[in-house]
Amino acid sequence: MTKREMARVEKCLGIRLPANFRAVMTERGEQLRNKTYILDGQKVLSYTGRLFLDTDEMSCVNLAERSIDATGGYFPHWERTYVLIGSNKASDYYALSLDNSPSVWMIGNHCGSVPTRTHASFVNYVEWLHHTTPTRVTTSHYAVVPSVAEQAFLAHIIDEPADDLRRLVFADWLEENGQAPRAGYVRARCALDCRPPEFGTFGDAIEQLRDGRYLAPDVNLPPGFSFDADNSDFLISWGGKHDGMEGGLPSLAKVDLEAIDEADSARILSLRLPGLLETTTIRGLKLGNKLPTHAATLFNCPAASAITRLSMECVPSGESVCPVVAALVASPIVRNLTRLDMTNGLLNKATAEVLASGPFDRLRRLEIYDHNASREGHSTLMAAPWFQRLERLSMELSGPLNLPQLHTLFMGVNTTGLFEEFINNSRLPALKRLDIRCGLISGKQAEALTGLRCGELVDLCIRGTTIRMAHLKVILTAPWARRLEALRIDPHGRNLEPLNKVIDKAPCAKSLRIRRVG
Repeated sequence: MTKREMARVEKCLGIRLPANFRAVMTERGEQLRNKTYILDGQKVLSYTGRLFLDTDEMSCVNLAERSIDATGGYFPHWERTYVLIGSNKASDYYALSLDNSPSVWMIGNHCGSVPTRTHASFVNYVEWLHHTTPTRVTTSHYAVVPSVAEQAFLAHIIDEPADDLRRLVFADWLEENGQAPRAGYVRARCALDCRPPEFGTFGDAIEQLRDGRYLAPDVNLPPGFSFDADNSDFLISWGGKHDGMEGGLPSLAKVDLEAIDEADSARILSLRLPGLLETTTIRGLKLGNKLPTHAATLFNCPAASAITRLSMECVPSGESVCPVVAALVASPIVRNLTRLDMTNGLLNKATAEVLASGPFDRLRRLEIYDHNASREGHSTLMAAPWFQRLERLSMELSGPLNLPQLHTLFMGVNTTGLFEEFINNSRLPALKRLDIRCGLISGKQAEALTGLRCGELVDLCIRGTTIRMAHLKVILTAPWARRLEALRIDPHGRNLEPLNKVIDKAPCAKSLRIRRVG
């Protein structure tokens, strides 16, 4: 940390950094910041999180912990006498006294009302860190350091995150440099995430994912953000709302709004968000249930205009408009979103009307998780001009859909009548992927489903349902099922062999690349 950087920390926190910290950072800061070691064949930063060597990291952690009281109430107003310099990753922080005493102290949930002295001096603390490097990489604690060449490719992608070609060139370089599984993963995710599903391409991409089993690495993010790649079963989870990857690289960061006090929110967000966008491929934010307090601040932050993906919870009260939706629709961020997933956004008509009025000019993917939504709310939303341009949709079924560009539909079915109404009156000419979640598919519904007005499907998934052999046989004779490449059936009951026999004799049996029953 340079003198100028330390001056920025002091200005931000309103303190004078201890003399021993300033001396060590002036002499060895750059050396400490660049220190790495090899672990499991990967280059790892030595001091990540355990010693704050970045201006924004130190400022933001101290500000955030001031807001929530880092000691859980056991040691109130610690910021008057201490500054946090690192973390043990167990809800405790190493700290230096602002009165320039040499010792290093620990304050936090496990220390009670009196700080614990851990080292005689800051120099001793640094040396101790040097000799106590972790024995393995722990998720979210230590980040893999990309090589110089890889950093150049990533910087090129960060400049234009939506450009698939840059990612595919990066994949070629990865393969040429001995990282074939990762290269295959990037190519597969580009094919699955960034383009409409196509015959051949879709099956190839799914097989690449299945065969490669590439696990996304840890990602070093600025303080206040966390990343979860969701490396669970890709056949179910890839591309879902919990999947933090898009196009083979990180795309979604969770924001810990619980750690932000309203008085400091603008200052903290302005410090953190630019660093996230300038140094990573992440262009999406996942926001928790404390969002109403900070929605306007966040959505109007200058850096937020670069956000293209948003995951959020709505909290409407009675019949009034949800303040989160109102803040989003009134902000500049609304015009740049390409992907939005939200919970409880349609609990009342007023909120649905505001959402429908929003200028979502670029939105192509919408996921609504709202089991108690009113039919009025759904109808209002489906009448919006931007809704008609959607290419991917996930929602509880409330009626027919007439969406000319929709290629992927995940739908939940609560009532038999709605299911039949949807089948009989929907027009989905571009549909290629259909995922149905319902409790029962009867013979009448199976027969009706064969007449669904849609394109030929590449992928069909029927989950959480009771379905008989005869009914599945009828469905698989549908014109739109003749060239299926992926078929997933998750039925109630344990005897799956009869369903497999039906699939073996279906017209699509020869074209199937991916099959899962149960």
